[in-house]
Amino acid sequence: MLAASLVGVLLLCAVVPGYIYAQGTSQHRAPKLNQSGLEEAISLIASGFVFTLPTVIAASIICPERISTVVQTLRGAQYTSTDDIRTTAIVLAAMTGCAVTLSWVAATIYRCRHERISGESTWHEILGGAPSGHAAFAEVELKDGRVLRGQVSDYDGIPLGLGRDLALGDPLSYYSSTQPVTPLPGDRLMVPESEIRTITVTHVPVAE
Repeated sequence: MLAASLVGVLLLCAVVPGYIYAQGTSQHRAPKLNQSGLEEAISLIASGFVFTLPTVIAASIICPERISTVVQTLRGAQYTSTDDIRTTAIVLAAMTGCAVTLSWVAATIYRCRHERISGESTWHEILGGAPSGHAAFAEVELKDGRVLRGQVSDYDGIPLGLGRDLALGDPLSYYSSTQPVTPLPGDRLMVPESEIRTITVTHVPVAE
C-alpha cells in the first residue's frame, strides 16, 4: 500500500514539471513522428522525474522529519493527526513547486541555448514546423540530380559549417530525370548535408 501510494504521489508530482518542460522546449526540438499517446505520456513522466527526484532527495536531507511524516501519512498511520495531513500537503506542494521551478529554468536554458545557434531557425522551422496532426514529407534534391522522397524522421540542427544531416523515414523512394519513382528498401535513410542541393517539404495530415 505504501509503495503504491508513494509511486502515485511521485507520478502526480512528476506530471506537472514534465509537462512544463515539454511545452517549454517543444518549439526547439525535432518532432517525434509516429509516437503513440502512451509513449508521449511515458516521455513526459520520465522528464518530470528528472526534476522531481532531486527535489525529493534534497528534501529528505534538509528536513528528514517532515519527509518521515509524509511517509507515515501516505501509509495511513492509525494516529494521523490534522497537523500531519497539513504538513504532508505543504511538503508535497513545496516539492512540486521546486520541481516546477527546476523544469522552467531547464526549459529556459534549453531555449536560450538553441536560439543562440546561428542559422538554426530556418532549418528548424522548415523541417520541424509541421502543425499538429500533420507529418512532414520531404523531397531532397541531391547534387547529382537524383531526388529522394520520404518522411522527415530526424535532423541535426547545429551551427552552420559543422554539418546538417537529414534522416528520411518510410516510405522511401527516389527518382531522377532519367528514372521513374523507385521505392527504396529500409526504414531510415541518412542524407548528409554535403550531398543536398535543395529540400522541399510538404505537411500531410496523419491519423491521430
